[in-house]
Amino acid sequence: PPDELTPEKALELLDRAEQAERPLCLCPQTGKPVYVKTGRYGPYVQRGESGGGEKPEYVSLPKKMRPEEVTPEIAQKLLALPRTLGTHPQSGEPVVAQLGRFGPYVQCGSETRSIPDDISVLDITLEQALELLAQPKGTRRRSIEALRELGTSPVTGQAVKLMAGRYG
Repeated sequence: PPDELTPEKALELLDRAEQAERPLCLCPQTGKPVYVKTGRYGPYVQRGESGGGEKPEYVSLPKKMRPEEVTPEIAQKLLALPRTLGTHPQSGEPVVAQLGRFGPYVQCGSETRSIPDDISVLDITLEQALELLAQPKGTRRRSIEALRELGTSPVTGQAVKLMAGRYG
């Protein structure tokens, strides 16, 4: 069976759990320990102790990032999100890069745009963000053209069309 627990797999799980209890580093601003952990919703970075008087801060890792790749520098950049990149030249509003429920994005006022996979939310520049915000907002709407005409309905006399929809 694929879910069989082998001795090697058990040792790997124990090692990973032990590593999650050791801090990756101490935060230079606060002096609190910074951990890389895996939780119910995936891997994340935590600043501060769990179960103490103060609530720790959490930031999920971007989808393409694995816990082993997180360095103290990357952890600090993640904990600094949302990050203000600058002000928009026309509106004067702040341009912000952040991680959201559906992935990384930039925001200026009420306008938002997803950050493409080839640009990191940690390294995006104001110029790149302004380019994204200048593009028209993408729509999730599918084409309304028929994939195939099946003929005429004998009941209604109208054309029967095969369409692409939300579920296929």
